[in-house]
Amino acid sequence: MNPFFLLMNMKFSRKLLKYWDITLSITCAVLLIVGGSFIWGYLVSEQHIFPYPFVQKIQTALGANLERVKQQRAVQEKDQPLHDRFKNLWFPANDSRTGVVIYDSAKCCSGLTFFTTHTTKACLIDMEGNLIHEWFLPFGEVWPNPTHLLDTVSELLIYWRKAHLFPNGDILAIYEGVGQSPYGGGLVKINKDSQLIWKVSVNAHHDLDVAPDGRIFVLTHQYKKEGPHIADAVTIVSKDGKILNTISIYDAFRNSKYAHMVPFEPVGDYLHTNSIEVLFKDTNRFPVWLAAGDILLTHRNKNLASIMDGKTHRIKWILGGLFAGLHDGDFLEDGTLAFFDDGRPNFGGNAGSRIVAYDLFEKKPVWVYSTGDNRFYSEVRGSQQKLPNGNYLITEAARGRLIEVTPQKEVVWKYVTPWLSGESVGLLNTAERYERHSLPFVETKKRDL
Repeated sequence: MNPFFLLMNMKFSRKLLKYWDITLSITCAVLLIVGGSFIWGYLVSEQHIFPYPFVQKIQTALGANLERVKQQRAVQEKDQPLHDRFKNLWFPANDSRTGVVIYDSAKCCSGLTFFTTHTTKACLIDMEGNLIHEWFLPFGEVWPNPTHLLDTVSELLIYWRKAHLFPNGDILAIYEGVGQSPYGGGLVKINKDSQLIWKVSVNAHHDLDVAPDGRIFVLTHQYKKEGPHIADAVTIVSKDGKILNTISIYDAFRNSKYAHMVPFEPVGDYLHTNSIEVLFKDTNRFPVWLAAGDILLTHRNKNLASIMDGKTHRIKWILGGLFAGLHDGDFLEDGTLAFFDDGRPNFGGNAGSRIVAYDLFEKKPVWVYSTGDNRFYSEVRGSQQKLPNGNYLITEAARGRLIEVTPQKEVVWKYVTPWLSGESVGLLNTAERYERHSLPFVETKKRDL
């Protein structure tokens, strides 16, 4: 064999072996990295070793941002049904009729019904469903440049969550935006002609209560980097719109015997406090440990109700284990507490929604309204009001319906929102029945006409 060719073959073989060794080394390294990453990923996700808390925070924040982007994009997709484009504002319709479809005047508690809708509008109707008055004020007209918010959404996704009606026709209204974080857009007071009286630029959300002296107790959110999480608070506002105090609900738990209910660094919207009611006067109908000034709260994400001491601002009582999507807690004149329980399937519920009256002395529910199936069901929101004659006015929010039921659980009044479009129905947030004589502005309006 030619020596030259032999030498060349030997050199080529050595190079081939060298490249083979390098390729083999790289392949082994890649396999080790991939295998190690898989094992580490398993341990992080299943055994919660480091950096699980950090990863969880990123996932929480990323999920919230993706959800907002999805909601904004859905607004532009005009070919979708309304209940797909505007989730949490429009829902699949269950009634083809609108207005008052059931009315037994002999069994009803007569009056005017005030409710908030899927937009920045509130309505007042009579028992026949006739519109007596309405209020409307878009968010952008109040806050054209909402610098108090970390997150804003399309005007089409903003609505009034809760409103409070005064005898002269003034109202308080809480703005919220779907997918907003922190939750809530602000608190306003407007007159009967929907003109702004004052505004409070905070993340007011869900619910409020008004004291006899005019002070306003409203739920607010604050963004905290620790966690990160949304901090729940009770903010007290004067009758002329000035912030008087802000009470941390997390601190109310941490400084009480129920500190174990709240982790040192909660993540995301941990409690989701969604209703507030203040006990404004002492009564012997409640246990002696309850006093004027105490605050009833509901926390949907923990399926928990609590009572905060009005003086120490510590949680003094909790109730859990009964609910699956808790909303709208009320102190009742008979000494019980009333709640709207969504009964959402993703929380384990399978028998529709419920209204629950809970006796603090007997420590158990003493009255429950439920159809036992999804004939009465709101997967989000919902409210209840016990009326003077013992009936309940119920807001079946996600189906756009208001119903009045007797203590014997007979439906004697039913109103379906007129905002019905094809297979979609507009949301009704909360409703309250007023005696006609308690709203003198209605009579003044009649005379003006």
